[in-house]
Parts: sequence; C-alpha cells; structure tokens
Amino acid sequence: MSKIRIYDIAAGLQLYMVNDKTSVRIQEKMDVEIGSFDTDLGERQVELEQQNIHFEVANEDDPIPGWVKVNSAIGRFGEMLAIEHLEVVHPGMVKLVSGNARIGYDIEVYIDGETHAFEVKTTTQNNNKFYISHNELRVANMKRNCFHIMFIKINDDEKIITGYILDNPIETLEFDYAAITQLTRLANIEIKADGFIVNINEEFILNQEGILLNSYISKIRKLLN
Repeated sequence: MSKIRIYDIAAGLQLYMVNDKTSVRIQEKMDVEIGSFDTDLGERQVELEQQNIHFEVANEDDPIPGWVKVNSAIGRFGEMLAIEHLEVVHPGMVKLVSGNARIGYDIEVYIDGETHAFEVKTTTQNNNKFYISHNELRVANMKRNCFHIMFIKINDDEKIITGYILDNPIETLEFDYAAITQLTRLANIEIKADGFIVNINEEFILNQEGILLNSYISKIRKLLN
C-alpha cells in the first residue's frame, strides 16, 4: 500500500507586507498536511487505463474535416473510400453489405473463388482506437484468413487519409477470442460482453503498409453531396 498525502498549497507560500517603498516578509509557513489516505497505486493505474481507453473512440457523430468537403457520416464515408480502393484492386468483385448488421462486416469481395469480408473502421482522432462488436469478432474468428479490417485514419493536420488492411485480425492482432468473449457467471446474473474497444499500438501501425486514399475523395464527394 502507498501513502498519498494532500498538502495545502498556500501553506508553503511566503507572506509579505507591501507598501509603496518596500516589502517585508512577515511570515513563512511550513507545509501543512490537510489529509491523507492509503491506496494501491497499481490498482489505481489499471482503473485509469480502463477509463482512458474509452476516450476519443470514433463514432458516427464525429465530423469529417472541412477540407474533405463531403456531407456524410464518417462511417459511410469510410466505407465508400474502402469500396473505391477495393474496386481498383478487384474490379467488379466488390459488394457493399453494411445494411445488414447481422452479417458482421461491411463489404464482400470475391477473391480467387472465396468471399472475403472487410470490416471498415474509420477515425478522425489522433489515435488507433475503434469499436468492434461481439458479432464482428465472432465472424472474424470464424472466417480467419477471409476476414479483414480496413482501418482508415483521416489526418486533419496533414490533410492525408491513410488506410491499413489488417488481414486475419484474430491472429494478426493476437485476439484471445475465447478469453475475452467467455460468459461470466456470478451469483445472480450472467454477463457477456457485447462489444470491445480496440487500441492498436502505434508501433504496430507504423510497421503496416499504408494505402493513400486521397485520390478517391473527389469521386466520393460527387456521390454524397
């Protein structure tokens, strides 16, 4: 256990009597402890980390930067960026399926006789956080090499949009699917997580090959505005 002490900041200040010609120190207080408590700093650190990961996670209400000049929800914009890129790589083989949430991904691409699933995550935040549902994770665990996350970062400062395709995220990101999705049974209830917030290490992202997506903005702008 670690002792936390709270001090009165003013107690350490020197007091002066001031007139128009001079100043005289009249009192110098010592530090005064006004409270203390014991705490386990390790547990507190874990609590803070759990709280902080919830901040700055992209959502549909996040505005798209003005320089993009697209009137759209960020999720829809990200899906269209992904579609435009995938159509270039796999022409005529791309289908948007995000209208059905039960499917567990946004885009289907027919590649070498197999249907590949692409889940698009788009952010304007300066981090690598995104939300993934239990269903999306379940489908990713089931489809493995045929499931991909396309993580799109809109950098407002540099005016750059970069996409990262994470193939087989269960293995690539080392999800322990069984551990994080297991049912927790307590005395009176059973709890199972419905979704998760993912925060990818910056070093991992920097080691991925980024795809510059700015060239698709003009076409998407015409479709959405």
